[in-house]
Parts: sequence; structure tokens; C-alpha cells
Amino acid sequence: MNNSRMDKRGHVPTFLLLIGAIVLVVSALFSFAIFENNSEELSSEISDMVREVEFKQAYVEKILELAVNEAVLEAEEQDFVESFKRKFLSEVASRNPGDDRFGNFFVKIERGEFGVYEEPEREGVYSIEIREIFVDSAFGVNEMRRYFNLEARFNKEGILDDANP
Repeated sequence: MNNSRMDKRGHVPTFLLLIGAIVLVVSALFSFAIFENNSEELSSEISDMVREVEFKQAYVEKILELAVNEAVLEAEEQDFVESFKRKFLSEVASRNPGDDRFGNFFVKIERGEFGVYEEPEREGVYSIEIREIFVDSAFGVNEMRRYFNLEARFNKEGILDDANP
């Protein structure tokens, strides 16, 4: 008679495990049923942000190239670097859309936060550097910001191709 009572107590933990498993399965099925699968929409938003950031960076790089080439053509031979800086500021200002769509590029140029110098190892070759530029994009609660530095090498004729200096 004592053995029969022990056998019944052994079924209680098994029964509790069965109840626990059923609860877990039902809660998992409920989670699947109410889950809104918007991963395609989220993926599309992120792809759009990446494309926008890439476009803005390419735009800023092109503005730099155009402004450098124009400033080189208009700069005076005497005191070339200072003349170049003034013309460069003017060229960039003429292309400024007047807002912060393109990050801090135009603000850095307006504040003079860039360096122009003649390369010591190559006479007549100059560099312009602008550090810590950012462009950003936002869709909903998602936000992306890319930081980069810009540098261009040029002489008194225009921008130099790095492959063929």
C-alpha cells in the first residue's frame, strides 16, 4: 500500500512539466499570432538612409572639388595660399543651400575650420584638409550619421589625380 502512494506522488512533477510545456507552447503561438512583420519596411528605411548618407557625402566631396578648381583658377600668383583661401570660401558660400541638410560641411568652411598648406616634399603641390565632417539621415526613430575627413591635393592648375600626381 505504501508503494502505491509513492507512485502517485511521482506523477505530480510530470504533470506539472506537462502543464508548463503547454503554457510555453500557447504563449509562443500567441506571440507568433500578434507579431507584426514589418522587417521589409524597416529594411527599406535603413536602405534609404544609407543611400541618402552616401549621396550627401558624394555631394560634399563634389562641392569640395568644384570649389577647389574654381578657387585655383581665380587665385592670385602672389600669396597663392591666402588668395586661394579667400576664393575657396567665396566659392563654397555661393553653393551653400542655407540649411544643415549636408551636415556640418558648410559650417566648418564658414568658420574657417580647414587647413591649406603647401606640401613640403613637393614644391607647387598644395593640400586642403577638412576634418570631422558629418552627414546624417533620419527616418522615424532611426538615425544614421557618418563621419569622415576630406582632403584634396592640387597645384596651380587644379586638383591632382592621386594616381598620377
